[in-house]
Amino acid sequence: MGVFSTVSELWERCLALLGAPNRHREDGFGRSESGDQFDSQRRGGDDDARKRALLVYGQCLWMAVTLALLVALNLWSPRLYFVVSVIGLLVNRLLFAPASKAERWWRVASAITWVCFAGLCYLVFLRMQTVMP
Repeated sequence: MGVFSTVSELWERCLALLGAPNRHREDGFGRSESGDQFDSQRRGGDDDARKRALLVYGQCLWMAVTLALLVALNLWSPRLYFVVSVIGLLVNRLLFAPASKAERWWRVASAITWVCFAGLCYLVFLRMQTVMP
């Protein structure tokens, strides 16, 4: 399976998730089949699950496209790929943030982001050591 087929499959999944209807907003104030008017206002729900999937697929798509472009332009290096992937993670976090920040998957994404920031700090430290005498 090539890079382009992987990218196209991830792109189709992202488009399918974006086009999926949001069931608990269609009926107005949030009525569910059980008749409980506040049932869809519980923590989590379909929208947050969709955003979680979009975050994962979006990041995978970003990393696959980045890898393909860096290799095609003959600019691939682990450091540059890491930096551009972290930029994609930050953009995806802004795009697909959940309504409730207390979701477990969002805390995991935040922890991964902090680890990536630590990696960026390490790369900046290495760069400073090469520049300074």
